[in-house]
Amino acid sequence: MVKFILSLTAAETVLRLLKLLFFLYIANIFGAENLGRYSYFTSVFAIIFVLSDFGITKNITLQLLKKRDVLSSAWLRIALFILFSLFFITESLAFFVFMLFLGDVLFELVYAVLRAKEKFFKESFIKLLISFIYLGVIAISYLFHLGLEEIFFLLSFSLFSLSLYHFLKHYKTIPGIKDIKVNWYIYIALLMTIVYFKADIIIIKHFFDYKTTGIYSSSMKIIEIATVITSIAGTVMLPKLVKRKAYFKENLLLALFLTLLFFFLSPFILKLLFPKFYIQGAHLVQILSLALFPIVLNNYFFTLFLAKNKELFYAAVTSFMALSNLFGNIVAAKYGVEYIAAVSVATEMIGAAAAFYLYLSKGKRW
Repeated sequence: MVKFILSLTAAETVLRLLKLLFFLYIANIFGAENLGRYSYFTSVFAIIFVLSDFGITKNITLQLLKKRDVLSSAWLRIALFILFSLFFITESLAFFVFMLFLGDVLFELVYAVLRAKEKFFKESFIKLLISFIYLGVIAISYLFHLGLEEIFFLLSFSLFSLSLYHFLKHYKTIPGIKDIKVNWYIYIALLMTIVYFKADIIIIKHFFDYKTTGIYSSSMKIIEIATVITSIAGTVMLPKLVKRKAYFKENLLLALFLTLLFFFLSPFILKLLFPKFYIQGAHLVQILSLALFPIVLNNYFFTLFLAKNKELFYAAVTSFMALSNLFGNIVAAKYGVEYIAAVSVATEMIGAAAAFYLYLSKGKRW
């Protein structure tokens, strides 16, 4: 099992790095406005990606583990994503980003089957293929000076073709809709989490412009790099928390360390990775770096809630954070983008405080 986990972790790390490299390429070659367009449509379709799942993908793995083999429900998952997306396909770039996420839907359905069959190396291999496609598109774009739409056409249809091939190869083993059982608390929590992280990008686009959206998303990308550490920590902690081992002090120290580190280093990282956005984004990225402290703590508490079967707490806190962030950012937009960043940090801190309260009041009985 260890070698399977290592192979998946390695493949996922390579894929994230290549996606980051692609993001950097778009930002530095095509500028803030085009990066803003890409970030806006990515945020929209990321929310729809989670919204249209309804537990179908997870249920596929569970049903296959029970040796059930009935009519395919994957078509419902695909149809819901397409249906929810139609309203937002307003230009060619939006269509290409939609195709990227439609490919992700197919890949997730394939991964569900592979996990049920314990074919983890196959999943790792597919993720490495996706990584090489990203690398190939970057290389071709650089050598032949492709335009933005040409790049996304090449990337989206390459990945969609690969995902469609693997989906058609496995779809007959996917269970039917009558077998689906949704854990609504986890579904709401996942949906509210993606809304929380993507709502500010969408609000900035509507109140400002694509250029401002691009600068903000480049600053957010620096913070996302730091949060990878917290997600790895959460994966490692989950089985230990189930066994009643607590790591609150360690996470508190990690939160302090990452916040201080990125508060001072984030402007330099921004200048290194996004030199064109440094002047406008240096102060912004420092404000956003303050969110790392509550992000690390929230990652700990949410992992703990899952380990202790307290999905209701997870859903309640994330819903409160998402709604507070949404309405707070709408008000903050009247004063400027830095106020939006400050509201995002504040709502993350309020969420951490709420999770900490639940931990103190209920945790002793777990």
